[in-house]
Amino acid sequence: MKHEHKIISRIAICFSMVLCMLLSTACKRSSDGQDFLGMRVVSAPEGFYVVNNQFSSSPKPATFATASSSFVATLSHEVTWTITIRGVVSGAEKTIVKTSKDINESWDGNSSNIFFFRKGEKAVAELSFMGSGLILKDEIIISSAIVYDNKTVNAVKYTLVDDFDGKGAPLLSISKDAFDTGVIMSADSTQKVQGLYAFKMAGYDASKNGW
Repeated sequence: MKHEHKIISRIAICFSMVLCMLLSTACKRSSDGQDFLGMRVVSAPEGFYVVNNQFSSSPKPATFATASSSFVATLSHEVTWTITIRGVVSGAEKTIVKTSKDINESWDGNSSNIFFFRKGEKAVAELSFMGSGLILKDEIIISSAIVYDNKTVNAVKYTLVDDFDGKGAPLLSISKDAFDTGVIMSADSTQKVQGLYAFKMAGYDASKNGW
């Protein structure tokens, strides 16, 4: 029993040491003694404002196939701000959250959700601030959307496998199992994420042999 008690005690001590190490690494202290974890967050103080209430992007129209756009605003105080860009037609959305006194933020036309911003659509950019009800907006016309074919993002190279806009995509001619029911393989315009069409595949795989 004494031997078992010693083992349990050693395990408890080891667990306590590991817990203390985790706590000490999770909550760091800045040079001025303030605790922080992750991004620094600052709420808007009393009297906060945006100089001339001006929030704008350039160039206009946006040409993401060749260049990024920039959002600019000058703030009275350092604050945590959020820029939310929504595509009116596509449903694409991009969210940028940072903390600074002045805003000079670049955007290459990518999105934060599964949808893509489309060529020719209008996007609305909304600037908001933590601790403030102030909201500023800017409208953007996207003359050319970002092109991912042969583009490298975060060390990942993207390649276009099939262009469903041509509607002559080889994938549309995949043979269907005679035992499967309700099989649909088509170029669909209602659930697209980029361009005019997307590949729609649905049905019941009765033989469970895949498509």
